[in-house]
Amino acid sequence: MKQSGLALSERLEQLRTERAPHLSATAYFQLITAEQVLKKFELEPDDLESGIINGSGDGVDSVYLFVNRQLVQEPEDILENTAPEPDVELFIFEASVTPSFELHKVRNFSPIVTDLCSFDEVKRLVGAPQVPAGSARMETNS
Repeated sequence: MKQSGLALSERLEQLRTERAPHLSATAYFQLITAEQVLKKFELEPDDLESGIINGSGDGVDSVYLFVNRQLVQEPEDILENTAPEPDVELFIFEASVTPSFELHKVRNFSPIVTDLCSFDEVKRLVGAPQVPAGSARMETNS
């Protein structure tokens, strides 16, 4: 491992010990990754932990849904935050501490994202019109 990678690993372990000793190193990496990407939402540690789903190598480690900048943890949260044109943001994470990509995780990611982005349950709860299959648009950030 290169020197910078070793220093980062040591720093992450120090932070994990201080902030979340109950989490494994892998789970803490998932948490810190989500925390950095979702900074603008100013989530509490419990909110960040609630999004970790710890899939069994399925390609998704955590999922966060926001409606009008409010974290949705229960279906009822959607109803509380609806507006005539709700702003919906979905964040799906695969965070890995391995030194390279694992192809099976990448392959499994696509169908999971497709299912999550169908938003059928969200649309049903807020009474939004159904979007014909294949016409949904997905944006990704690299």
